[in-house]
Amino acid sequence: VKRLPIDKKYGIGLFDLALLPLIDGYAVDLYAWDAQHFPIVWRNMNQKSLQAVLKKSRPKKGSWRNALRDAYKHGARFFPHPITVDEIKKRLKGGQQLILYIDSAVLYKHANGVWGHYVVLQKISSRTWTIFDPHWKYGGLKKYPKDLILFAFYSVGGYCMFIYPKKRDHLKQQTSPVIVRHTLLGRGGSTYFAGANNSEKFKHL
Repeated sequence: VKRLPIDKKYGIGLFDLALLPLIDGYAVDLYAWDAQHFPIVWRNMNQKSLQAVLKKSRPKKGSWRNALRDAYKHGARFFPHPITVDEIKKRLKGGQQLILYIDSAVLYKHANGVWGHYVVLQKISSRTWTIFDPHWKYGGLKKYPKDLILFAFYSVGGYCMFIYPKKRDHLKQQTSPVIVRHTLLGRGGSTYFAGANNSEKFKHL
């Protein structure tokens, strides 16, 4: 698999990452609100209007707008507003997989400044949330206070991606894993998968 030029400085790299499950035939919904990149008028636009705006734009090579446009071409949906905790709960309860973009420095206290990082939200409760982190050093299943993860998530734009089988694809709903290949923190390519028939939602192959 060719390594994608995923930008970890901002959560907009999630638009590149979305192509992998989309190409594998899964549905993808993207949420984010980052005032540095998204015009305020986008918040009230429907999917058709957003696609029309992106189609008319003439972004430079390598722009996140190109990545988002490609994701749309493959069937993704983008919601340019902060996702609520209730929506996260509802989608997880429905069996969808969720990748969050967070500031890992908030959780690990390993560096100054913002360190953007992708993790999988594994389990939630009223007080604690459990994430699966594929990082080579700080990785594994980690449990943190709910409010701490939410701060690490919302403080860098609230970028997240839901992956789920398309409604008519009963085979994927029952057995087939979601394949997500991605590069994390410049440490090379890693492969993770999630499936209804696996005890761990995302594990290393």
